[in-house]
Amino acid sequence: MGEALLVDRPLNETFCRETERELWEAGCAATEWTNMMLRPPPADVLELFAVAAQNQGLADELIENFNVPENNWKIFSDPENAAAFLARHSSAELYRICPNV
Repeated sequence: MGEALLVDRPLNETFCRETERELWEAGCAATEWTNMMLRPPPADVLELFAVAAQNQGLADELIENFNVPENNWKIFSDPENAAAFLARHSSAELYRICPNV
C-alpha cells in the first residue's frame, strides 16, 4: 500500500480499485488458509496432519510453508493437491528407506 501511494498518479476510484485488487492478491492465500483452519477440517486435511505426525519431512515442509502461505493454501485448498503432496512425500520417504527401489 505504501508503494502504491508513492507512485505519481491520481488518488481516485481507479487507484483504489487497483490497490484493493493488489492487496487482495497479496493476502488472499493467507486469509483463505486461515479461514479454512478456523472451521472443522475436511478429511484430506486431517489426513495431512496425521501423516505429518509420522513423517518429519512432510511436517517440516508444512511448517516452512507458514512463511509462504500460498504454498500451504495450494496444498490445503484442494483434495487432489493434498493427495499429490502426500504422494510426493511418500515416494521420497520410501526412497530414503529403500534407495535401490
